[in-house]
Amino acid sequence: MRRDFFVSYDGYLIIFFISLLVMLPLFSKGYIFTLDHVTHENAKSIFFDYLLGFSEDNDGIFLTTLPIPNLLYMFSLFIFGSIFSVEVFQKIFFLFLLFFSGAAAYYACPTKKTGKLFAGILYMINPFTYVRFLAGHTYLLLSYAFLPLFFKSLMDFSKRIKECIKIKQKEKIFSNTFSNVPIKSAAKLSILATICIATTHYLPIILGSLLVFFVLDFFMETKKEIKKVLTLSYLFTFILFFALNFYWIVPISGETSPHYKIEQFSELDLELFSSKPSLEFNTIFNTISLHGFWRGGYDYAKYHISLWPLIFFVILFLSVHGFLVFKNKRKYAFLLVTVISSIIAIGIGYQPLENIIKLLYSRFEFLMGLREPHKLLAILCLFYSYFGGIGISDLLNPLEKIKIGIKRSRDIKAILFLKYLLIFVIITLPIIYSYTMLFGFNNYLKPTNYPKDWYEVNDFLKNDEEDFNVIFFPWHLYMDFKWIENYDKRIANPARTFFEKPIISAENIEAGGIYSQTSNAILRYIELLLSKSSEIDNFGELISLVNVKYILLTKEVDWKNYLWLKDQKDLEIVKETENFIIFKNNKYRGKIYIAKDILKAENWEDILRISKYEDISKLVFSKEDKNKEYKNYECNDVSIEYKKISPIEYEINLILKNTENKSDSKSKRVCLVVFSSRYSSNWMSNKSNSINILDIANAFEVEIEENNRENLKIFYKNFLHNFYLLSVFAFFILVFIAAI
Repeated sequence: MRRDFFVSYDGYLIIFFISLLVMLPLFSKGYIFTLDHVTHENAKSIFFDYLLGFSEDNDGIFLTTLPIPNLLYMFSLFIFGSIFSVEVFQKIFFLFLLFFSGAAAYYACPTKKTGKLFAGILYMINPFTYVRFLAGHTYLLLSYAFLPLFFKSLMDFSKRIKECIKIKQKEKIFSNTFSNVPIKSAAKLSILATICIATTHYLPIILGSLLVFFVLDFFMETKKEIKKVLTLSYLFTFILFFALNFYWIVPISGETSPHYKIEQFSELDLELFSSKPSLEFNTIFNTISLHGFWRGGYDYAKYHISLWPLIFFVILFLSVHGFLVFKNKRKYAFLLVTVISSIIAIGIGYQPLENIIKLLYSRFEFLMGLREPHKLLAILCLFYSYFGGIGISDLLNPLEKIKIGIKRSRDIKAILFLKYLLIFVIITLPIIYSYTMLFGFNNYLKPTNYPKDWYEVNDFLKNDEEDFNVIFFPWHLYMDFKWIENYDKRIANPARTFFEKPIISAENIEAGGIYSQTSNAILRYIELLLSKSSEIDNFGELISLVNVKYILLTKEVDWKNYLWLKDQKDLEIVKETENFIIFKNNKYRGKIYIAKDILKAENWEDILRISKYEDISKLVFSKEDKNKEYKNYECNDVSIEYKKISPIEYEINLILKNTENKSDSKSKRVCLVVFSSRYSSNWMSNKSNSINILDIANAFEVEIEENNRENLKIFYKNFLHNFYLLSVFAFFILVFIAAI
């Protein structure tokens, strides 16, 4: 390494070294479990579903609504997880998130290397990133890592537009307004904007920032021709951005639509997820000091350093000073974006702002997607680091001038010593301010492997080759697992990631007066059955409607409250281990089967009522128009076979048995084929549209002709799928254009 600390790539190496100080203790054997981030080797197997543009959630297929960066993450997980292991990939990815966020802030800060280093370290090590790592918000951190590059591109965009105009005029190829649009810069900006939405919560930030910067550039420009080019350049960038993200921004019909999910949120969410005060400080100070996360229990450095407000005021002073001395008019757009996002981040936790914030949320419905507005503090982190780096460089300039005016070597050495001492103190402030991030988050996280019987149960389920679902109990989204070695043992239920069979598990957050906001009808159906458990003795029959063959009861938290399963007449215990009791459903019918009849029902409670005197495992229920007449089904002598072509396509053969006279009119049958996957109008067959089975399944009427055999195809169709494929293709084309 070169002796000169501020030459070449030494700044990046220092940032990498600090990120290693955080992550190195976590490179021991085992997975890293955090609140919302759980993984396993099986996680890489879902890549091809995402690549196709579809995901399979609780046995329901729907168009992937995740942005392109999430697909790139899944691709990386698949490649590196296959070469090494998912366990290794997870740790490398966490290291990448830390290092790249620091390196991006270092690169984006427009000042000398000392200031750049401060910017990089502060952006990488601070209370916001500390709590987001422990909360397991990896997609948010991926967006966060690219934000400095996006804002640097924004800060440079109008300058690049003017440079492009000058070049065209000089080369005398100024033919029309659009010819002056910097295509490469627009492509680069739209790519970075897309990557910054790995978490969809940052969509308002990205679009709002583009709008604010455009308005400022437009009104600060005096020449009409340049205004036209500015307008076209930003408009072109918006068009490119929407071309890349149209497939998930456009609301999708049904329960998977962003609009539908936002409608589930209410003021209870704003209260639960609002930023919080701490110690003796109010919400405003706690939030602007980069604390205020809604969930408690984290070991912030401020709990151990009584003078932490002093460190914050130094950081605040440096950033304010840097803002004042920075000679770039676009800094005001940066400031405006920061102020707006910070006010929303403070939210209703500060009473004088409560009515204003609630008014904004009521007027602009999309803001409900930001039910946890603390996420917006990412912009404030960037503001502190970007302008703090500029402020440090400006404050160190007098020392450079003094050094030049001094002739004696002893005095020069004294000045240099003072300079490097100040540099050392200043750049270590961010580390001190959030030192509990170091050394594996101060021992808060400890890599852990899954217990042996989890693998044993997974093998047991895999050995059953039928296409079935498994219910996982206890019914909680977040649980304390006794085998987790972290200080905080509460994590999101890892069953869906771990087990290779489709798992039906809870999405109920159970916090702040909110039990569940799931948009999944199957989960709501299970929740109803659980609420009626004292009245039920045929649980297996009731869950046969959603293709459940096994129930896994893990011996965690309140598992003994589920021992009523032993009293069900249609369930039997087939296996018990240290951590599990496995129940088999003796009323299981299969994923695709022929129903005896269709009954009309208003709701799921009608199913419970009818199940008292009918075998509902042979029936289906429809809540469609009461006046609609269904055909008479005569299918006792029809057998069914099916083949899964892909998650979105099935081939089915219906065969009429025991018919001696093929010309007999009796050989004609109308059958009701049940496809026990979550209902969607996008599920279709080559014979008819789907019948809605109370939102939890699909059914199709099929007529068997005189040849005693009928072939049926069931497939999932959504017109936005083509836009998804075009968006992915366009993304890589734009990357190529921006790179050349």
